[in-house]
Amino acid sequence: MASYELCIKEIFCSFGARKHRTFGSFVDAYFDRINGRIRLKHIREEYLDRFGEKYRNRFDRLLDAEEKTTLRNMGKSVRSCYSNLITWRHQFAHEGQLPNNATFDEAVESFEVGKRVIRTLQASMVR
Repeated sequence: MASYELCIKEIFCSFGARKHRTFGSFVDAYFDRINGRIRLKHIREEYLDRFGEKYRNRFDRLLDAEEKTTLRNMGKSVRSCYSNLITWRHQFAHEGQLPNNATFDEAVESFEVGKRVIRTLQASMVR
């Protein structure tokens, strides 16, 4: 999940730097400690809202389209795969428990499908 955190941070920091050098410095400082707060709710309500409604709406629209495409083509929900990964990681890191309802192969597949959230966020953060 650290890789997801780093990707999310990089997307926002790069966007800030492209907008303006001073804004980029502010965004770097804001995202210095993202600390695992990468649930979809956090991305939408805490991060995207700070950049403006336009970016949140674009993210929602693109994620909805990605969800439909992935469900149709793979039979997998992008949102569920992404959320499951975060839940499983939390169980393991904070409770010391392996997920009861997931195999290693399912975790790998969820990681791959969950990357679509990251790609969608990157596609959303353009001027």
